[in-house]
Amino acid sequence: MNVPVGVGREEARRLAERELDEPAYGQNESWADKLQQWLDDVLSRLDDIFDDIQPTDSTVGGWFGLVVIVLIVVLVIVLVRYRAGTMQRARRRSEAALLEPVQFVSAAQQRNTADEYATGEEWAEAIRARMRAIALALEERALLDRRPGRTADEVASDAAPALPDHAGELRRAARIFDDVWYGGHTADRELYGEITDIDERLAAAKPTLTGAAR
Repeated sequence: MNVPVGVGREEARRLAERELDEPAYGQNESWADKLQQWLDDVLSRLDDIFDDIQPTDSTVGGWFGLVVIVLIVVLVIVLVRYRAGTMQRARRRSEAALLEPVQFVSAAQQRNTADEYATGEEWAEAIRARMRAIALALEERALLDRRPGRTADEVASDAAPALPDHAGELRRAARIFDDVWYGGHTADRELYGEITDIDERLAAAKPTLTGAAR
């Protein structure tokens, strides 16, 4: 991306939007990845421009524009890093929260708890309780060993050998939980219905016993 010397704030914003729309950034990249790539490109271009420009009176406006761009870029970098750190801390908290508080609780009790949350339209809590029910049911059937602090992703990966035909559903349940609890997705009736259906199908599934109790 070529950054004009006298570019203003609005023009810089438009250049950023146009750059992020380019196919080179890929369909599957997150907004943070796209923004980071754009920032890297802008910083590289700015280095080239600073090397080419001499500080004469005729370039005062250009210098001012460059300073504005640099300040904007620095601010965006700080915000991106702050948000990334916040999301990482939220992920650690949510992972730790999956199974710790449910000692001496059965899968059936967790399902009842999930339904109670759902009745009150507390969808995030309902989804977490249903994910706990999935994990506890797998432990009760000896398809998982009892291990405190197991995360949703670990439930999916550890139970997959015992239920290979349902590995995709296990991953989907973990993804629903992860997306809601630290991915910023809004929990709703549809997601709760989906994870409930997965729980019911897993409960009826016949395991491959050679892969049990991991």
